[in-house]
Amino acid sequence: MNHATTPGEKERMMRELDLTYRQAMALCPYSVETVKRYVNLLRDQDRLADARRMVKTGRMLNPRSKRLQELAEELKENLVFTRGLDGAQSPVAAVKQARHSGRCVLAQARAHLSG
Repeated sequence: MNHATTPGEKERMMRELDLTYRQAMALCPYSVETVKRYVNLLRDQDRLADARRMVKTGRMLNPRSKRLQELAEELKENLVFTRGLDGAQSPVAAVKQARHSGRCVLAQARAHLSG
């Protein structure tokens, strides 16, 4: 990704990388290294549901893998961090949502004042 010069190029490269990992998962879904690398990419993109699905698939096909078990636990910790222990929204997520809501309200106010 460091070689991308424009945002469009970076987006294309990410799509290609995602496709490559999906193909690798189709060819060798029990490979711990493939699952781990794809899950890390998905996690970096905040696609935790997809990441959990890939770990679940890998664990079904390779149930004795301790590395996949550890990866599943890491994803569970990520979920707790983003949602909180009781499933409620965490303070971090609440701040992000409030910031987004504030931007929307500000944009509406600007539109109203200029209109």
